Amino acid sequence: MPKAPNIFATGDTAKAQTDTMGNYAVMSCQHARRLGAFAGHNAAADLLGEPTLPYDQPAYVTCLDLGPDTAIFTRGWDSKVEITGSAAKKVKKEINEVWIYPPAAERMAAYENVLAARNIDF
Repeated sequence: MPKAPNIFATGDTAKAQTDTMGNYAVMSCQHARRLGAFAGHNAAADLLGEPTLPYDQPAYVTCLDLGPDTAIFTRGWDSKVEITGSAAKKVKKEINEVWIYPPAAERMAAYENVLAARNIDF
């Protein structure tokens, strides 16, 4: 935050300039995730006395689901249509199922890490 340098805002409610053309982050996961990465980096850098990085995300895309078999994919702040129909639906499916949602954890591997952390050697 420009007027509060030790406070780092992130997520859907943060207003952050994304580029030098006056565009701002919108309420979407594509901006929230990147804002989070910058905020995390900058909070750690601030604590360590290191320089922080200005947020930037000049690329902007939208992929809107339009039903069971169709979608529309646009690029840029002027929303230039690049892909439509079933091809865009494949992109939307990949965004939702691969990029946004993490893979399911291997249950036993996750438990082993937790159990190992609970063991205390005296």
